[in-house]
Amino acid sequence: MIVAIPKGPQKGVKELSLNWQKESRDIIQRHGFMTYPQFLDNHFVAGDGADIKWLEKNLKRFGNGLITYAVLPDYMVKESIELQEAWPGIHWIYPLHKQDEDISDFEWIGMPHREEWRNYDLNTFLKLTENKKRWYLGFWEEKHPQIIYQFDGMDTRLPDAYASKYNKKWLGWNNAEKVSTLIPFMELMEFNIISFKIALKELMYKHRAQTRLPSFERNNRKGGH
Repeated sequence: MIVAIPKGPQKGVKELSLNWQKESRDIIQRHGFMTYPQFLDNHFVAGDGADIKWLEKNLKRFGNGLITYAVLPDYMVKESIELQEAWPGIHWIYPLHKQDEDISDFEWIGMPHREEWRNYDLNTFLKLTENKKRWYLGFWEEKHPQIIYQFDGMDTRLPDAYASKYNKKWLGWNNAEKVSTLIPFMELMEFNIISFKIALKELMYKHRAQTRLPSFERNNRKGGH
């Protein structure tokens, strides 16, 4: 299982915030997860689509050497094929929103977590992606985390969001508690990352997965599985 926790720079952030994000990325990588720029999101926003300029800017900056996985622009098959051809050293993930989209040219197919962003259910996705590699886009399924058994990779902001957005300590699936604002953010962030890693490991073991934690960490650092 390949797992990425996106933590890339965003528009309009100050330098202090950029330094803060870099420290967060160091924590994420230290515990065996991929993050920016190893994993490159496309900054998709419903109604506006993917931020192609941001994607192209980072491709030119990091290229095949540092970027391992990247999300292709939504709804843009022709442009996605062109990006694959221009950057063949990257594992490209095509985000599937409609079940009638042509995915024959793509190896990795991503299923958006939000149901309103797709016109199919999980069973349909599994049928459509037979002989393909599956990626869970924006995983946030705490009630039924076993859904990840159906996927080869995923990205999630879950442990980071609980710390940065909700100021909560993540204790396990559907289990979090509010903490004092006096607790340093990086301390809370690292606690959540570690808790998330342990929860994933336990989930994999319950599924009788053969992956052990050291291999899990090593593969994510390399961007393989």
